[in-house]
Amino acid sequence: MTAGQTNPINWPRVRGFHWFVLALLLAAGTGIRWDRIDKQSLWIDEYWALYLATGRGDQLFQTPHNVILDPPPRIGIGGAPHWWHIWPGLGSVTHPPAYFLALRAWVEFFGDSDRAIRSLSTLFSLAGIMIIFSLVRRLRGPGAALVAAGLMAFAPMQIDYSQTTRPYTMLVFFSLLFCHALISIQLRGVRPRRLVLLGASVLAMALTHYFSAGAILGAIVYIFIRFTGKSRRMSLISIGIALLIAAILWGPFLWKIRGSFDAFPNFARAPANKIESIARAVVTIPAQVLFEPDGPWNCLQALPLALLVYIAPLLLMRKSPEMLLWWLWIVGTIGMLLAVDFYRNTLLIGILRYSFILSPAIFIILATFLPEHWLGRSVSYAALLGAILYGLDRLEVGPEPNEDWKTLARLTNRLAEPGDIIAFAGSYDYEPGFNYVVMAHYMPEWTCPIMFLTKEPSDAVLRQLAAHGRIWIIGHNPTSETGRYLPAWTTGDVHGSSAIGELIWAASPPATATEK
Repeated sequence: MTAGQTNPINWPRVRGFHWFVLALLLAAGTGIRWDRIDKQSLWIDEYWALYLATGRGDQLFQTPHNVILDPPPRIGIGGAPHWWHIWPGLGSVTHPPAYFLALRAWVEFFGDSDRAIRSLSTLFSLAGIMIIFSLVRRLRGPGAALVAAGLMAFAPMQIDYSQTTRPYTMLVFFSLLFCHALISIQLRGVRPRRLVLLGASVLAMALTHYFSAGAILGAIVYIFIRFTGKSRRMSLISIGIALLIAAILWGPFLWKIRGSFDAFPNFARAPANKIESIARAVVTIPAQVLFEPDGPWNCLQALPLALLVYIAPLLLMRKSPEMLLWWLWIVGTIGMLLAVDFYRNTLLIGILRYSFILSPAIFIILATFLPEHWLGRSVSYAALLGAILYGLDRLEVGPEPNEDWKTLARLTNRLAEPGDIIAFAGSYDYEPGFNYVVMAHYMPEWTCPIMFLTKEPSDAVLRQLAAHGRIWIIGHNPTSETGRYLPAWTTGDVHGSSAIGELIWAASPPATATEK
Protein backbone atom coordinates (compact mmCIF):
# COMPACT_ATOMS: atom_id res chain seq x y z
CA MET A 1 0.00 0.00 0.00
CA THR A 2 1.56 3.26 -1.11
CA ALA A 3 0.53 6.86 -0.66
CA GLY A 4 -2.45 7.90 -2.72
CA GLN A 5 -3.72 4.34 -3.24
CA THR A 6 -6.83 2.88 -1.70
CA ASN A 7 -6.57 -0.08 0.61
CA PRO A 8 -6.30 -3.18 -1.60
CA ILE A 9 -8.19 -5.32 0.94
CA ASN A 10 -11.95 -5.07 0.45
CA TRP A 11 -13.05 -4.99 4.06
CA PRO A 12 -16.78 -5.26 4.79
CA ARG A 13 -18.59 -2.03 5.44
CA VAL A 14 -19.78 -1.01 8.86
CA ARG A 15 -23.16 -2.60 9.52
CA GLY A 16 -25.82 -1.93 12.11
CA PHE A 17 -24.36 -4.62 14.37
CA HIS A 18 -20.98 -2.86 14.45
CA TRP A 19 -22.58 0.47 15.35
CA PHE A 20 -24.56 -1.25 18.08
CA VAL A 21 -21.42 -2.79 19.62
CA LEU A 22 -19.60 0.53 19.38
CA ALA A 23 -22.51 2.21 21.18
CA LEU A 24 -22.28 -0.44 23.91
CA LEU A 25 -18.54 0.16 24.26
CA LEU A 26 -19.07 3.90 24.52
CA ALA A 27 -21.85 3.43 27.08
CA ALA A 28 -19.69 1.08 29.15
CA GLY A 29 -16.67 3.39 28.85
CA THR A 30 -18.78 6.35 29.91
CA GLY A 31 -20.20 4.52 32.91
CA ILE A 32 -16.81 3.34 34.13
CA ARG A 33 -15.26 6.78 33.68
CA TRP A 34 -18.13 8.63 35.31
CA ASP A 35 -18.31 6.25 38.28
CA ARG A 36 -17.01 7.97 41.45
CA ILE A 37 -15.15 10.52 39.33
CA ASP A 38 -15.26 13.03 42.18
CA LYS A 39 -14.87 10.64 45.11
CA GLN A 40 -11.19 11.36 45.70
CA SER A 41 -9.82 14.83 46.41
CA LEU A 42 -7.72 16.55 43.81
CA TRP A 43 -4.04 15.67 43.98
CA ILE A 44 -1.22 18.16 43.58
CA ASP A 45 -0.94 18.12 39.78
CA GLU A 46 -4.69 18.53 39.41
CA TYR A 47 -5.25 21.48 41.71
CA TRP A 48 -2.14 23.17 40.37
CA ALA A 49 -3.49 22.78 36.83
CA LEU A 50 -6.76 24.34 37.96
CA TYR A 51 -4.90 27.25 39.54
CA LEU A 52 -2.86 27.86 36.39
CA ALA A 53 -6.08 27.90 34.37
CA THR A 54 -7.08 31.01 36.35
CA GLY A 55 -4.29 32.94 34.62
CA ARG A 56 -2.60 33.93 37.87
CA GLY A 57 0.65 32.28 36.85
CA ASP A 58 3.15 32.02 39.67
CA GLN A 59 1.67 34.85 41.77
CA LEU A 60 1.25 32.44 44.66
CA PHE A 61 5.01 31.81 44.70
CA GLN A 62 5.53 35.55 45.13
CA THR A 63 3.38 35.59 48.28
CA PRO A 64 5.49 36.40 51.36
CA HIS A 65 6.05 33.60 53.84
CA ASN A 66 6.04 33.69 57.62
CA VAL A 67 3.77 36.75 57.83
CA ILE A 68 0.04 37.06 58.39
CA LEU A 69 -1.92 37.31 55.14
CA ASP A 70 -5.23 39.07 55.62
CA PRO A 71 -7.10 38.76 53.33
CA PRO A 72 -5.70 35.49 51.93
CA PRO A 73 -4.66 35.32 48.27
CA ARG A 74 -7.46 34.60 45.81
CA ILE A 75 -7.04 31.39 43.85
CA GLY A 76 -10.40 30.53 42.29
CA ILE A 77 -11.87 31.25 38.89
CA GLY A 78 -13.97 34.06 40.36
CA GLY A 79 -12.22 37.36 39.78
CA ALA A 80 -9.44 35.62 37.83
CA PRO A 81 -7.48 37.49 35.14
CA HIS A 82 -8.63 37.11 31.55
CA TRP A 83 -7.78 33.88 29.76
CA TRP A 84 -4.97 35.46 27.73
CA HIS A 85 -2.96 35.84 30.95
CA ILE A 86 -2.58 32.04 31.06
CA TRP A 87 -0.10 31.95 28.19
CA PRO A 88 2.62 34.20 29.69
CA GLY A 89 1.96 33.01 33.23
CA LEU A 90 3.33 29.48 32.99
CA GLY A 91 6.83 30.17 34.27
CA SER A 92 6.46 27.72 37.16
CA VAL A 93 5.54 24.63 35.12
CA THR A 94 7.06 22.51 32.39
CA HIS A 95 3.99 22.23 30.16
CA PRO A 96 2.86 24.18 27.10
CA PRO A 97 -0.40 26.18 27.39
CA ALA A 98 -3.02 24.31 25.32
CA TYR A 99 -4.49 22.22 28.13
CA PHE A 100 -4.73 25.12 30.56
CA LEU A 101 -6.54 27.20 27.93
CA ALA A 102 -8.98 24.34 27.27
CA LEU A 103 -9.51 23.82 31.00
CA ARG A 104 -10.21 27.53 31.52
CA ALA A 105 -12.88 27.52 28.82
CA TRP A 106 -14.38 24.34 30.27
CA VAL A 107 -14.47 25.71 33.83
CA GLU A 108 -15.98 29.01 32.70
CA PHE A 109 -18.85 27.06 31.16
CA PHE A 110 -19.35 24.11 33.55
CA GLY A 111 -17.93 25.35 36.86
CA ASP A 112 -14.99 24.20 38.97
CA SER A 113 -16.43 21.27 40.92
CA ASP A 114 -14.27 18.16 40.90
CA ARG A 115 -16.80 16.35 38.70
CA ALA A 116 -16.90 19.24 36.23
CA ILE A 117 -13.17 19.77 35.83
CA ARG A 118 -12.34 16.07 35.57
CA SER A 119 -15.06 15.51 32.99
CA LEU A 120 -12.98 17.39 30.41
CA SER A 121 -10.48 14.51 30.45
CA THR A 122 -13.39 12.07 30.27
CA LEU A 123 -14.71 13.78 27.17
CA PHE A 124 -11.35 13.58 25.39
CA SER A 125 -11.02 9.92 26.38
CA LEU A 126 -14.44 8.98 24.99
CA ALA A 127 -13.80 10.96 21.81
CA GLY A 128 -10.54 9.03 21.45
CA ILE A 129 -12.48 5.75 21.47
CA MET A 130 -14.52 6.91 18.49
CA ILE A 131 -11.46 8.17 16.62
CA ILE A 132 -9.53 4.91 17.09
CA PHE A 133 -12.57 2.99 15.81
CA SER A 134 -12.73 5.13 12.68
CA LEU A 135 -8.97 4.88 12.16
CA VAL A 136 -8.71 1.09 12.47
CA ARG A 137 -11.88 0.58 10.43
CA ARG A 138 -10.21 2.25 7.47
CA LEU A 139 -7.22 -0.08 7.77
CA ARG A 140 -8.56 -3.42 8.94
CA GLY A 141 -12.32 -3.29 8.91
CA PRO A 142 -14.97 -2.86 11.60
CA GLY A 143 -14.18 -6.05 13.51
CA ALA A 144 -10.62 -5.05 14.32
CA ALA A 145 -11.85 -1.50 14.91
CA LEU A 146 -14.21 -2.71 17.62
CA VAL A 147 -11.37 -4.60 19.32
CA ALA A 148 -9.20 -1.45 19.32
CA ALA A 149 -12.09 0.64 20.65
CA GLY A 150 -12.76 -1.98 23.33
CA LEU A 151 -9.15 -2.00 24.44
CA MET A 152 -9.22 1.77 24.79
CA ALA A 153 -12.59 1.74 26.55
CA PHE A 154 -11.63 -0.77 29.25
CA ALA A 155 -7.86 -0.40 29.77
CA PRO A 156 -7.51 0.74 33.42
CA MET A 157 -4.89 3.37 32.60
CA GLN A 158 -7.31 5.02 30.17
CA ILE A 159 -9.92 5.08 32.92
CA ASP A 160 -7.50 6.52 35.47
CA TYR A 161 -6.37 9.43 33.31
CA SER A 162 -9.91 10.12 32.14
CA GLN A 163 -10.69 10.94 35.79
CA THR A 164 -7.70 13.22 36.23
CA THR A 165 -7.41 16.95 35.59
CA ARG A 166 -4.31 16.59 33.46
CA PRO A 167 -3.55 16.90 29.70
CA TYR A 168 -2.87 13.26 28.88
CA THR A 169 -6.22 12.19 27.38
CA MET A 170 -6.29 15.44 25.42
CA LEU A 171 -2.85 14.59 24.02
CA VAL A 172 -3.98 11.10 23.00
CA PHE A 173 -7.08 12.55 21.34
CA PHE A 174 -5.03 14.92 19.19
CA SER A 175 -2.51 12.20 18.39
CA LEU A 176 -5.29 9.96 17.12
CA LEU A 177 -6.64 12.81 14.99
CA PHE A 178 -3.14 13.23 13.60
CA CYS A 179 -2.88 9.52 12.72
CA HIS A 180 -6.37 9.58 11.23
CA ALA A 181 -5.46 12.46 8.94
CA LEU A 182 -2.17 10.78 8.02
CA ILE A 183 -3.81 7.47 7.10
CA SER A 184 -6.57 9.27 5.18
CA ILE A 185 -3.94 11.00 3.05
CA GLN A 186 -2.16 7.72 2.48
CA LEU A 187 -5.29 5.82 1.51
CA ARG A 188 -7.24 8.48 -0.38
CA GLY A 189 -4.71 11.09 -1.41
CA VAL A 190 -4.13 14.75 -0.66
CA ARG A 191 -7.11 16.96 0.09
CA PRO A 192 -7.00 20.44 1.68
CA ARG A 193 -9.18 19.43 4.63
CA ARG A 194 -6.92 16.45 5.38
CA LEU A 195 -3.83 18.61 5.29
CA VAL A 196 -5.49 21.16 7.56
CA LEU A 197 -6.46 18.42 10.03
CA LEU A 198 -2.94 16.99 9.86
CA GLY A 199 -1.32 20.35 10.61
CA ALA A 200 -3.87 21.42 13.22
CA SER A 201 -3.49 18.18 15.17
CA VAL A 202 0.31 18.45 15.13
CA LEU A 203 0.06 22.03 16.37
CA ALA A 204 -2.29 20.93 19.16
CA MET A 205 0.03 18.07 20.14
CA ALA A 206 3.07 20.35 20.26
CA LEU A 207 1.22 22.88 22.42
CA THR A 208 -0.14 20.19 24.76
CA HIS A 209 2.97 18.25 25.78
CA TYR A 210 6.66 18.31 24.87
CA PHE A 211 6.92 14.52 24.82
CA SER A 212 4.71 14.45 21.75
CA ALA A 213 7.91 15.27 19.85
CA GLY A 214 9.00 11.62 19.72
CA ALA A 215 5.70 10.46 18.25
CA ILE A 216 5.67 13.30 15.71
CA LEU A 217 9.22 12.45 14.68
CA GLY A 218 8.23 8.79 14.24
CA ALA A 219 5.36 9.83 11.98
CA ILE A 220 7.69 12.01 9.90
CA VAL A 221 9.99 9.02 9.39
CA TYR A 222 6.95 7.00 8.31
CA ILE A 223 6.04 9.66 5.74
CA PHE A 224 9.56 9.54 4.28
CA ILE A 225 9.42 5.74 4.02
CA ARG A 226 5.84 5.08 2.93
CA PHE A 227 4.69 8.23 1.12
CA THR A 228 5.73 9.35 -2.34
CA GLY A 229 5.35 12.37 -4.57
CA LYS A 230 2.76 14.99 -3.72
CA SER A 231 1.47 13.12 -0.66
CA ARG A 232 4.91 13.11 0.91
CA ARG A 233 5.69 16.68 -0.01
CA MET A 234 2.40 18.21 1.11
CA SER A 235 2.22 16.17 4.33
CA LEU A 236 5.70 17.26 5.36
CA ILE A 237 4.90 20.87 4.48
CA SER A 238 1.73 20.74 6.58
CA ILE A 239 3.60 19.31 9.57
CA GLY A 240 6.47 21.75 9.09
CA ILE A 241 4.14 24.76 9.03
CA ALA A 242 2.39 23.52 12.18
CA LEU A 243 5.67 23.08 14.04
CA LEU A 244 6.84 26.49 12.87
CA ILE A 245 3.65 28.10 14.16
CA ALA A 246 4.11 26.28 17.48
CA ALA A 247 7.68 27.55 17.69
CA ILE A 248 6.60 31.13 16.96
CA LEU A 249 3.72 31.06 19.43
CA TRP A 250 5.39 29.22 22.29
CA GLY A 251 9.13 29.31 21.55
CA PRO A 252 9.85 32.74 23.13
CA PHE A 253 7.98 31.77 26.31
CA LEU A 254 9.71 28.40 26.42
CA TRP A 255 13.09 30.09 26.20
CA LYS A 256 12.09 32.50 28.95
CA ILE A 257 11.00 29.73 31.34
CA ARG A 258 13.71 27.22 30.45
CA GLY A 259 15.01 27.38 34.02
CA SER A 260 11.76 25.87 35.32
CA PHE A 261 12.96 22.45 34.12
CA ASP A 262 15.61 22.60 36.85
CA ALA A 263 13.19 23.73 39.59
CA PHE A 264 12.87 20.21 41.00
CA PRO A 265 16.37 18.74 40.73
CA ASN A 266 15.50 15.45 42.44
CA PHE A 267 12.40 14.69 40.40
CA ALA A 268 12.61 11.19 38.92
CA ARG A 269 16.33 11.04 39.66
CA ALA A 270 17.79 7.84 38.21
CA PRO A 271 18.72 5.11 40.72
CA ALA A 272 22.10 3.47 40.91
CA ASN A 273 20.92 0.52 38.78
CA LYS A 274 19.79 2.85 35.99
CA ILE A 275 20.20 0.47 33.04
CA GLU A 276 18.34 -2.32 34.83
CA SER A 277 15.53 0.08 35.80
CA ILE A 278 15.23 1.36 32.23
CA ALA A 279 15.07 -2.17 30.82
CA ARG A 280 12.41 -3.16 33.33
CA ALA A 281 10.37 -0.03 32.54
CA VAL A 282 10.53 -0.58 28.77
CA VAL A 283 9.54 -4.26 29.05
CA THR A 284 6.61 -3.59 31.39
CA ILE A 285 5.09 -0.60 29.55
CA PRO A 286 2.75 -2.71 27.31
CA ALA A 287 1.43 -4.68 30.29
CA GLN A 288 0.88 -1.52 32.28
CA VAL A 289 -0.83 0.22 29.37
CA LEU A 290 -3.17 -2.68 28.68
CA PHE A 291 -3.87 -4.27 32.04
CA GLU A 292 -2.81 -2.66 35.29
CA PRO A 293 -0.70 0.52 35.54
CA ASP A 294 0.43 -0.16 39.11
CA GLY A 295 0.52 -3.92 38.91
CA PRO A 296 3.46 -5.94 40.22
CA TRP A 297 4.81 -6.65 36.77
CA ASN A 298 8.25 -8.20 36.51
CA CYS A 299 10.15 -8.61 33.28
CA LEU A 300 9.34 -12.30 32.94
CA GLN A 301 5.58 -11.70 33.28
CA ALA A 302 5.56 -8.76 30.89
CA LEU A 303 8.03 -10.08 28.30
CA PRO A 304 5.60 -12.00 26.00
CA LEU A 305 3.38 -8.98 25.53
CA ALA A 306 6.42 -6.72 25.10
CA LEU A 307 7.79 -8.96 22.34
CA LEU A 308 4.41 -8.95 20.64
CA VAL A 309 4.24 -5.15 20.70
CA TYR A 310 7.87 -4.34 19.95
CA ILE A 311 8.89 -7.15 17.60
CA ALA A 312 5.78 -8.47 15.83
CA PRO A 313 5.15 -5.26 13.82
CA LEU A 314 8.59 -5.61 12.25
CA LEU A 315 7.74 -9.13 11.10
CA LEU A 316 4.34 -8.15 9.72
CA MET A 317 5.25 -5.00 7.81
CA ARG A 318 5.38 -6.73 4.44
CA LYS A 319 1.78 -7.84 4.73
CA SER A 320 0.56 -4.93 6.87
CA PRO A 321 2.71 -1.89 5.99
CA GLU A 322 0.81 0.43 8.33
CA MET A 323 2.33 -1.52 11.25
CA LEU A 324 5.43 0.58 10.64
CA LEU A 325 3.57 3.72 11.77
CA TRP A 326 2.56 2.22 15.11
CA TRP A 327 6.02 0.78 15.65
CA LEU A 328 7.66 4.14 14.90
CA TRP A 329 5.11 5.85 17.16
CA ILE A 330 6.19 3.63 20.05
CA VAL A 331 9.90 3.74 19.28
CA GLY A 332 9.82 7.53 18.85
CA THR A 333 8.10 8.05 22.19
CA ILE A 334 10.37 5.69 24.10
CA GLY A 335 13.43 7.08 22.32
CA MET A 336 12.47 10.62 23.32
CA LEU A 337 12.12 9.63 26.96
CA LEU A 338 15.39 7.71 26.97
CA ALA A 339 17.23 10.63 25.38
CA VAL A 340 15.99 12.93 28.15
CA ASP A 341 16.81 10.33 30.80
CA PHE A 342 20.39 9.89 29.65
CA TYR A 343 20.90 13.63 29.26
CA ARG A 344 19.43 14.59 32.65
CA ASN A 345 20.18 11.36 34.56
CA THR A 346 16.50 10.76 35.31
CA LEU A 347 14.11 7.82 34.96
CA LEU A 348 11.14 9.43 33.22
CA ILE A 349 10.67 6.25 31.20
CA GLY A 350 9.45 4.69 34.44
CA ILE A 351 6.65 7.26 34.86
CA LEU A 352 3.79 5.91 32.82
CA ARG A 353 2.00 9.19 32.13
CA TYR A 354 4.94 10.36 30.03
CA SER A 355 4.59 7.38 27.69
CA PHE A 356 0.78 7.54 27.70
CA ILE A 357 0.75 8.88 24.15
CA LEU A 358 1.93 5.51 22.80
CA SER A 359 -1.03 3.61 24.28
CA PRO A 360 -3.23 3.84 21.13
CA ALA A 361 -0.40 2.39 19.05
CA ILE A 362 -0.29 -0.63 21.37
CA PHE A 363 -4.05 -1.06 21.12
CA ILE A 364 -3.97 -0.91 17.33
CA ILE A 365 -1.12 -3.41 17.07
CA LEU A 366 -2.96 -5.89 19.28
CA ALA A 367 -6.26 -5.34 17.46
CA THR A 368 -4.79 -5.84 13.98
CA PHE A 369 -2.30 -8.63 14.69
CA LEU A 370 -2.84 -11.20 11.88
CA PRO A 371 -6.60 -10.52 11.63
CA GLU A 372 -7.00 -13.05 8.79
CA HIS A 373 -5.51 -15.88 10.86
CA TRP A 374 -7.07 -17.67 13.82
CA LEU A 375 -3.90 -17.07 15.86
CA GLY A 376 -4.03 -13.34 15.28
CA ARG A 377 -7.71 -13.13 16.14
CA SER A 378 -7.06 -15.16 19.28
CA VAL A 379 -4.37 -12.71 20.37
CA SER A 380 -6.69 -9.76 19.75
CA TYR A 381 -9.62 -11.32 21.61
CA ALA A 382 -7.39 -12.41 24.50
CA ALA A 383 -6.03 -8.89 24.85
CA LEU A 384 -9.56 -7.48 24.77
CA LEU A 385 -10.77 -9.99 27.36
CA GLY A 386 -7.84 -9.14 29.64
CA ALA A 387 -8.50 -5.41 29.32
CA ILE A 388 -12.19 -5.92 30.11
CA LEU A 389 -11.43 -8.01 33.19
CA TYR A 390 -8.92 -5.50 34.51
CA GLY A 391 -11.24 -2.63 33.65
CA LEU A 392 -14.11 -4.22 35.57
CA ASP A 393 -11.76 -4.85 38.48
CA ARG A 394 -10.84 -1.16 38.38
CA LEU A 395 -14.56 -0.39 38.50
CA GLU A 396 -14.98 -2.56 41.58
CA VAL A 397 -11.98 -1.12 43.41
CA GLY A 398 -12.65 2.49 42.43
CA PRO A 399 -10.23 5.39 42.02
CA GLU A 400 -6.87 5.23 43.72
CA PRO A 401 -6.98 7.09 47.08
CA ASN A 402 -5.43 10.54 47.31
CA GLU A 403 -4.84 12.74 50.32
CA ASP A 404 -8.30 13.50 51.70
CA TRP A 405 -8.36 17.27 51.40
CA LYS A 406 -12.15 17.30 51.43
CA THR A 407 -12.29 15.90 54.96
CA LEU A 408 -9.49 18.22 56.10
CA ALA A 409 -11.38 21.21 54.69
CA ARG A 410 -14.52 20.20 56.59
CA LEU A 411 -12.48 19.86 59.78
CA THR A 412 -10.89 23.25 59.28
CA ASN A 413 -14.21 24.90 58.54
CA ARG A 414 -15.68 23.42 61.72
CA LEU A 415 -12.76 24.11 64.04
CA ALA A 416 -11.45 27.53 63.02
CA GLU A 417 -13.24 30.61 64.33
CA PRO A 418 -13.11 34.04 62.65
CA GLY A 419 -10.42 35.34 65.00
CA ASP A 420 -8.09 32.37 64.46
CA ILE A 421 -5.23 32.06 62.00
CA ILE A 422 -4.75 29.09 59.68
CA ALA A 423 -1.06 28.36 59.06
CA PHE A 424 0.26 26.03 56.37
CA ALA A 425 3.52 24.38 57.37
CA GLY A 426 5.93 23.23 54.71
CA SER A 427 9.29 21.55 54.52
CA TYR A 428 10.05 23.30 51.20
CA ASP A 429 9.10 26.73 49.87
CA TYR A 430 6.31 25.63 47.52
CA GLU A 431 4.52 23.20 49.84
CA PRO A 432 2.46 25.71 51.90
CA GLY A 433 1.20 27.40 48.73
CA PHE A 434 0.30 24.10 47.09
CA ASN A 435 -1.63 23.02 50.18
CA TYR A 436 -3.41 26.35 50.43
CA VAL A 437 -4.58 26.10 46.81
CA VAL A 438 -6.35 22.80 47.35
CA MET A 439 -7.78 23.83 50.74
CA ALA A 440 -9.12 27.04 49.24
CA HIS A 441 -10.66 24.98 46.45
CA TYR A 442 -12.71 23.09 49.03
CA MET A 443 -13.19 26.14 51.29
CA PRO A 444 -13.91 28.96 48.84
CA GLU A 445 -15.11 31.37 51.56
CA TRP A 446 -12.31 32.12 54.00
CA THR A 447 -13.13 33.81 57.31
CA CYS A 448 -9.63 33.59 58.80
CA PRO A 449 -6.25 35.12 57.96
CA ILE A 450 -3.59 32.65 56.85
CA MET A 451 0.18 32.34 56.75
CA PHE A 452 2.75 30.15 55.06
CA LEU A 453 5.21 28.75 57.60
CA THR A 454 8.61 27.72 56.29
CA LYS A 455 10.74 29.04 59.15
CA GLU A 456 10.35 30.73 62.54
CA PRO A 457 8.64 34.12 62.07
CA SER A 458 10.21 37.35 63.27
CA ASP A 459 9.60 38.59 66.82
CA ALA A 460 7.15 41.20 65.54
CA VAL A 461 5.11 38.56 63.73
CA LEU A 462 5.24 36.26 66.77
CA ARG A 463 3.73 39.05 68.86
CA GLN A 464 0.98 39.50 66.28
CA LEU A 465 0.30 35.77 66.38
CA ALA A 466 0.18 35.76 70.17
CA ALA A 467 -2.42 38.52 70.06
CA HIS A 468 -4.71 36.25 68.07
CA GLY A 469 -4.42 33.65 70.78
CA ARG A 470 -4.71 30.50 68.69
CA ILE A 471 -3.38 29.18 65.40
CA TRP A 472 -4.57 26.18 63.48
CA ILE A 473 -1.58 24.57 61.76
CA ILE A 474 -1.97 22.27 58.77
CA GLY A 475 1.01 19.98 58.36
CA HIS A 476 2.38 16.50 58.96
CA ASN A 477 3.89 16.35 62.46
CA PRO A 478 2.38 18.43 65.29
CA THR A 479 5.29 18.07 67.70
CA SER A 480 8.24 18.66 65.40
CA GLU A 481 6.63 21.29 63.16
CA THR A 482 5.24 23.34 66.04
CA GLY A 483 8.62 23.23 67.72
CA ARG A 484 10.43 24.17 64.52
CA TYR A 485 8.28 27.13 63.49
CA LEU A 486 6.81 28.31 66.81
CA PRO A 487 9.24 27.45 69.62
CA ALA A 488 7.72 27.40 73.12
CA TRP A 489 4.19 27.32 71.75
CA THR A 490 1.87 24.59 73.01
CA THR A 491 0.37 21.96 70.73
CA GLY A 492 -3.28 21.36 71.42
CA ASP A 493 -5.83 19.00 69.96
CA VAL A 494 -4.82 17.16 66.80
CA HIS A 495 -7.46 16.34 64.23
CA GLY A 496 -7.31 14.12 61.19
CA SER A 497 -5.47 10.85 60.65
CA SER A 498 -2.71 9.33 58.57
CA ALA A 499 -5.43 8.24 56.13
CA ILE A 500 -6.13 11.91 55.38
CA GLY A 501 -2.46 12.61 54.67
CA GLU A 502 -2.40 16.01 56.42
CA LEU A 503 -3.30 16.93 59.99
CA ILE A 504 -4.68 20.06 61.61
CA TRP A 505 -3.85 21.01 65.16
CA ALA A 506 -4.18 23.99 67.46
CA ALA A 507 -1.12 25.86 68.69
CA SER A 508 -1.29 28.33 71.57
CA PRO A 509 1.35 30.93 72.53
CA PRO A 510 3.30 30.75 75.78
CA ALA A 511 1.83 32.69 78.67
CA THR A 512 4.64 35.28 78.60
CA ALA A 513 3.91 36.07 74.95
CA THR A 514 0.21 36.49 75.74
CA GLU A 515 0.95 38.84 78.62
CA LYS A 516 3.14 40.98 76.41
